[in-house]
Amino acid sequence: MDGANDSDILSKNDLVVVILEHIDYLLKLEGKKSPYGFAAYSISQLKEPLSGMKGELRKIQGVGRTTEVIIREILENGSSAYYEKMLMG
Repeated sequence: MDGANDSDILSKNDLVVVILEHIDYLLKLEGKKSPYGFAAYSISQLKEPLSGMKGELRKIQGVGRTTEVIIREILENGSSAYYEKMLMG
């Protein structure tokens, strides 16, 4: 499972996809445009783990500078400060 521990339910790739899709949803609820849904879709189509692509994240369609920072944070910490802030309202 993409380098995940046996105790993990989601692979790291799946975790990134879920969080990016949730950020996308929360932004759209606020009436804002969001690039995160497209980035999440692109990542969901990858055949390799994101952990092995840390230096090449921007090559993924839909991943810009801000999205790259969020992805790196999720890979390292299992979540994102931006996402946590959005959840708090």
